[in-house]
Amino acid sequence: MIINTVAAVVTGIKQDHLAILLCHQKDGSWSLPEKEVSSDEDLDHAASQIMEQSGCKVTYFRQLYTLGKADRGNKNRLITTAYLSLTSPVNTEDEALKWFSITKTTEYSDSNRRTSLITMENTEINEKICYEITDTACDCYIKKDSYIKPESTTIIGADHIKLINMAMDELQLHVISSGLIFSLLPKEFTLKQVQNVYEIISGEKKDTSNFRRDILKMVSPVGKTVKTYNKYAELYSFNPLIQYLKGDL
Repeated sequence: MIINTVAAVVTGIKQDHLAILLCHQKDGSWSLPEKEVSSDEDLDHAASQIMEQSGCKVTYFRQLYTLGKADRGNKNRLITTAYLSLTSPVNTEDEALKWFSITKTTEYSDSNRRTSLITMENTEINEKICYEITDTACDCYIKKDSYIKPESTTIIGADHIKLINMAMDELQLHVISSGLIFSLLPKEFTLKQVQNVYEIISGEKKDTSNFRRDILKMVSPVGKTVKTYNKYAELYSFNPLIQYLKGDL
């Protein structure tokens, strides 16, 4: 028997941190919110129901990856399609769903190998989950391995850490070039706001002059200003034609 499920990697900016929505399991582990798909249900519809359950307004939503190894399920074939979603986090009424701050930082890197650390933490419930991610160059592909760190209080269930890692790579590597960052900003924003969100997601500081030079290729002034501290800053909106432009930051 084949069982199809959808899982949602729901992320957003919460209290100046990148946050991810996780679901508490009966065995004490955490996973991505997941739902079984009925035979007459579209995948997008099933995924949107997960978003509705979180109580958040979705600003970005697309398929990320499909997990389909033959031995994923216990007795049945289990195929999971993951969705990447960006939102403005709000507290959910579902007690099983909790927001965790999340970071991914590079610990070591050379031409053949990269080691990174993914950390997810919720201080209110005293939970911390740390994984070491190793990317190894193998001919024409990259082999990815994950290891739970001893400082973790629990684990990510099943193989959902693979999906979380892929989502973090997508955000950190393509949040600007793909225009994803503008789904985490108000419709009208300052250049400083764009840089702040980027630095939260990437975990690194950018030179302001160089950053603004590149961002100005993607946005348009709206003809309004807003007072920030003791000066006025110009407001901009995103130019959706960025999808036809080449280049990355």
